Amino acid sequence: MTEDLPIDRAVEWLDRHITVTSETDIWTLALWAQHTWSLDVLPVSPRLLIDSIMPGSGKTTVLEHLQRLTLEPSQMAQVTSSALLVRLVAEKPRTLLLDEIDRALDPRKETTGDLLAILNSGYKRGATRPVLTPTKGGNWKPVEMPTYCAAAMAGNSPRIPDDTRSRSLRIFLLPDVNEEAEETDWLEETFELEALMVGDGLRQWAEDHADRIK
Repeated sequence: MTEDLPIDRAVEWLDRHITVTSETDIWTLALWAQHTWSLDVLPVSPRLLIDSIMPGSGKTTVLEHLQRLTLEPSQMAQVTSSALLVRLVAEKPRTLLLDEIDRALDPRKETTGDLLAILNSGYKRGATRPVLTPTKGGNWKPVEMPTYCAAAMAGNSPRIPDDTRSRSLRIFLLPDVNEEAEETDWLEETFELEALMVGDGLRQWAEDHADRIK
């Protein structure tokens, strides 16, 4: 009898609640969630790009499920400060879940360059970014802070540069017109707990196999 692994339970969970356009995408999502629990031993972390051509395709729903399955998730619908982003990931290993990146990474915004620099550099362990920090006397000094983190980005046809795309695994979504996915109801306590248990299984597997993964 084949052992039921945590990754299998994650695939089953995501497949119940998310409708994808490619059969392999559910495995990509589950494996990406699994890898976040091993950031301390993995040399790189591919970005996850959740893409669509229209609203209502389930992008936010995907991020909500990843929020329950990944390491130290931080979900943001709007990113206004690159310095805040760096400080978040410098504090401890973290998973960034960035929604509406078609707006946050708009090339016309002044902040876009800094945000992309963090996302691009932070895919590799050991990467840093200088951030101004206050000192005594009201002065400021640059401090190199780590940017390595896991990052999932969701948006409608986001205009992101080729170097960012080259570091990304792309999941393309369309609206679930046939209503194949089961309802996602985070207000239901047992539903929330079941999702968190799936994530905890991924965590436990990563801890048990840390040496082999490394």
